[in-house]
Amino acid sequence: MKKEELVAYLTFRSWRRYGQTFDIAFLHDLIKQALMPKAKPLGHNGRRTIYGYDWKAYRRGLQIVRLRRAGLTGFDAIRVQLFRCGYSLPAHEVQRALWNEYRLCATKLNTNVRSRYADNVREVPAGHQASMITSFGDLDPDFDAAGLRMAPQTYVEGYRAAKAGALGSIDEVAATNSVFQIIARRLSFAALAQSLASRLVEGLLMVDPPAMGERGSARDYVERLILGASPASLTSARETSAAMCIGARRLSEIMGAFGLQAGFEKVHKASAKVAGAARQREWGAFYLVLALREVERDRFQLTPQKMLSLIEQIKTKEFKLTSFFAKLWRLQRR
Repeated sequence: MKKEELVAYLTFRSWRRYGQTFDIAFLHDLIKQALMPKAKPLGHNGRRTIYGYDWKAYRRGLQIVRLRRAGLTGFDAIRVQLFRCGYSLPAHEVQRALWNEYRLCATKLNTNVRSRYADNVREVPAGHQASMITSFGDLDPDFDAAGLRMAPQTYVEGYRAAKAGALGSIDEVAATNSVFQIIARRLSFAALAQSLASRLVEGLLMVDPPAMGERGSARDYVERLILGASPASLTSARETSAAMCIGARRLSEIMGAFGLQAGFEKVHKASAKVAGAARQREWGAFYLVLALREVERDRFQLTPQKMLSLIEQIKTKEFKLTSFFAKLWRLQRR
């Protein structure tokens, strides 16, 4: 189809289905930003080459309209979400967009948390701890109803680990001991959160540049992690991120299989929100960076197909927690 026909189709469908506009000026902006493909040669009229667009351009245009309806209007935000959804984009453009989006969100969180205890390991007084927890923001009521609220100290330790943790390395002994402590005790959400929450977010708020003269490894800061990743690592991170969303969506089933489930409907509603957060600007970038760190640091890669298989094993009691983590530690040491 010609450019005018593509715009006409997109305008009609965008307004009818999503209540959004789509004009030729916006198409030109998307092409300039490499978010939409340029016209391709479709044939010849005598010696004149005829250029136009195919169904892939139409589908990508509709996806961008859906993202705009969800509030994602910036080109970097759109680029990150298109990549997350499986669209082909140049790796260097994805890296730069991902870093820009992640830095904005992480900086906003760090700015909101103003506490002299955030960057040290001193014990936080009870009164100050309450105000510090408040600065993190309110817990979603559905999470609270599902019993997913953690102890105040767990939030504090998690934030400290995120700001000053080991982004590029892992203490295998400590991690292994943490896992087997969970296995040795009666499983509960509180035990899982206390043992794994800090490690899950470790180093992910290290977005400030190194101080003058400071030396760090190639993975000490999130910017280096993102901009130094290979195209293969980015693709693996996208797969792992998609698998994480599937795991979050099926969280109620997993918790039920482990005997942790308090109420199916409440947990199901909360877990659906966790999975759906990946479509938001802040959390979409977080999911990708978290997955990228696991791919680069722990060599932990998971496809959606493997995640579905893993969930099925858990439900049928064929999954062995000790074997799973033992295999993971072996992969890390390679």
